[in-house]
Amino acid sequence: MTAAAVVGSFALALVLVLRIAGSFGRAEAWLLGSYEAGGFGIEAAFVHPWWGILVAAAGAYGLGWILLETPGLARRILLTATVMVLTAMASVVLGLWGVFWSPVATMTAMLWSGFCAMVWAHQHPMPCEAGEEIAPRKVISIAEKRNHEEPAENRRKQAREK
Repeated sequence: MTAAAVVGSFALALVLVLRIAGSFGRAEAWLLGSYEAGGFGIEAAFVHPWWGILVAAAGAYGLGWILLETPGLARRILLTATVMVLTAMASVVLGLWGVFWSPVATMTAMLWSGFCAMVWAHQHPMPCEAGEEIAPRKVISIAEKRNHEEPAENRRKQAREK
């Protein structure tokens, strides 16, 4: 859980810095222009950009946590790609309703969170990937049990004989 918080915080910090620096402006203008050219009826209904930060925070923390709980690199990559596509398509669905929402910040946060979570999972042993190993002394074979009991019985017999 701590690793997911760290991964999500780094992703959110990256997006906040990029948002404040104005790095998403071109991508958002291009996206809006392509929606308008595609025939979407987007008028003045815009979602405030800082709502995107809230969605980015939920996506970054959520994806980081889910990826750290998912075994296998292939599954993590597939899950990240699925979440990215669904996020991009959410913008298109809102565009159909006449509302423009740019998924650029959210997708950046989730992409960075997914990348960091995969690197973390590769470098650290993850509980979801650990196989259940039998403790060395939990299972005692019958032969071992007999070997341990026989000397005690022999000692008792020898004590009775004396």
